[in-house]
Amino acid sequence: YQEWNRRDQASEHLRRATSLAPQNPLFHFQLGKNELDLNRLASAIGSLREALHINEAFLRPALELLSVRHGSAPLDYLNDLLPESPRRAILQSEAANFFQARQDMETAESIRQRVLVPE
Repeated sequence: YQEWNRRDQASEHLRRATSLAPQNPLFHFQLGKNELDLNRLASAIGSLREALHINEAFLRPALELLSVRHGSAPLDYLNDLLPESPRRAILQSEAANFFQARQDMETAESIRQRVLVPE
């Protein structure tokens, strides 16, 4: 779909896939990626958050995707991205480590100092 520039159609099919297999984090991640390509940031973050809720291993790919494709400041979307869970503080720390590894010390430190509030 992306090769044929039919991202709207891809989103439709990915939404169906997530409804048929709601515990498959890859479907949610791909939907988030596609929604980001369509500049639907809120929808993209919601899908990426669901992928993280199912499998926390999607944190780094989600951060990479948002950093590269969207280019917005991480603190603008991090609170919405991290799912509400007992491990939220650990995910926040892992997000800080992600930016530290990318030599973005300012963002990493801001994430560490900021208390993220679940919505």
